[in-house]
Amino acid sequence: PIYIPPSLLELSMPPPPSGLPFNAQPQGKDKDVLPKSTEEFNEVLKRSIVKVVIPTDRNLLMLIHRMVEFVVREGPMFEAMIMNREINNPLFRFLFENQSPAHIYYRWKIYSIMHGDSQKEWSQKEFRMFKDGSVWKPPLMNCYTAGMPDELIIDDDERMSTKGTLSNTQRDRLEDLIRNLTPEAKRIGEVMVFCIEHSEAAEEVADCISESLSNDSTTVIKKVARLYLVSDILHNCAVKINKASAYRKAFEGRLLDIMRHLKLALDKLEGRLKAEGFKARVLRTLKAWEDSIYPKVVMDRLHNTLLGLENEVKEEDIEGDNIDGDPLQDQIDDEVVDTPLDGAALLKSALKQKLRSPSPPEDIDGKAIDDMLDDRDMDRDKDNENSVLSGFIRSKWETVDPEQVEAQAMTTSKWDLLESSAEASLDSTQNDTQDSNDGTELRQMTEERRTKLREIEVKAMEYQDELESGSRSLKSGWSVPQQVEHYRRKLLRKSEKERKEKDREKVSKHKRDYDN
Repeated sequence: PIYIPPSLLELSMPPPPSGLPFNAQPQGKDKDVLPKSTEEFNEVLKRSIVKVVIPTDRNLLMLIHRMVEFVVREGPMFEAMIMNREINNPLFRFLFENQSPAHIYYRWKIYSIMHGDSQKEWSQKEFRMFKDGSVWKPPLMNCYTAGMPDELIIDDDERMSTKGTLSNTQRDRLEDLIRNLTPEAKRIGEVMVFCIEHSEAAEEVADCISESLSNDSTTVIKKVARLYLVSDILHNCAVKINKASAYRKAFEGRLLDIMRHLKLALDKLEGRLKAEGFKARVLRTLKAWEDSIYPKVVMDRLHNTLLGLENEVKEEDIEGDNIDGDPLQDQIDDEVVDTPLDGAALLKSALKQKLRSPSPPEDIDGKAIDDMLDDRDMDRDKDNENSVLSGFIRSKWETVDPEQVEAQAMTTSKWDLLESSAEASLDSTQNDTQDSNDGTELRQMTEERRTKLREIEVKAMEYQDELESGSRSLKSGWSVPQQVEHYRRKLLRKSEKERKEKDREKVSKHKRDYDN
């Protein structure tokens, strides 16, 4: 077999059927125009081109040449006689089908011989066979033996410029593979191998796949299959093939747009089960990419985009941005440095600093109200004591710690200590039985509370798994950790309420027993 370059083979292949006389090919601007009148049709026909192609069947070519020889010698009556006699003969079908490539070649060959061309050499100039008809383009002479035409030869510069891209044939092949792709592992593997083998054009391949995923008219099954194809390419881009690792960078810049289109497709699904299944497949695919392909920051961004949390994350980032300017601490330090170092200035700066940044109140969660009031009174007393000299540091010799003085003072004798220890031993022997009973009850309560906390934590973990798998829907504007924490607090409040009711029942029961 002889290899023929695709560009050269295209010159010798017949054009697709157009429906015009002699299969004339309309110009680019006329391909999508439907003529509404005879004048418009004649104009389109006048601008079209009839391409003459030499038949590849040698027997048919010899029959055409023999028929042309007799028609040129005997005239058109011979052609009419043959058509009448061989009307049912399939070998002479080219005489009746005026849009077939063989009939076009037959008509051109008669015209060429009648105008003085020889059997093996003819004019390459385009012409009009009929008045106001289409332009006829003669075939190439010895297209397989004369070498490649000059207009089809690619220069070195053009070859270098097309090195990182797919050819038209490769692009069409890739589009056909993606268009007919299904979630079967064998089909996905075939397309993945094709993409890895053409990794030099990784940007173009990634662009083609992302474009197919962003098509709104694509079915959900095909979107899932194409997402699996992206996953297979990313998992196999570490093979020892030139520039195969370029797919990781090529897809990284396009995954956000892919997730946005998948989110739109997810919102358009009507059935809840269908939507949950589609969402679960996408989430499982993203989970397979964590740590092994992309870092956590990229994966969190993809998760937020798919779950519709992208706008909330952007608002939080804007609120948390640092305002340009000098830090407040530097301004305070500058003010302190600029002031003269005398006593009045120190007091003034200390008062300003105290008024400018008051200390925030402590969050005392779980303390009794009396303790809170006592602590606040003690803090107020300390503030009143230190308010006079707030700008200075006291010497340790100016203050006396009352607790230290009381600890160092000897106010009791050793005999009083012995008597108090004896009384304490007697009291302890009397209260041993009561303490043991209270201890067992306390241990039972703590063990019961610990078991209850474990059950709450297990329920929270199960709730988080349901949210991540998609079996339970997220509330609008909530992230997964926020909703899990809300659920945990709800269980804790419910458990605390049940514990208080049990304690109330125990107290009422003890009271009834005591009264009886």
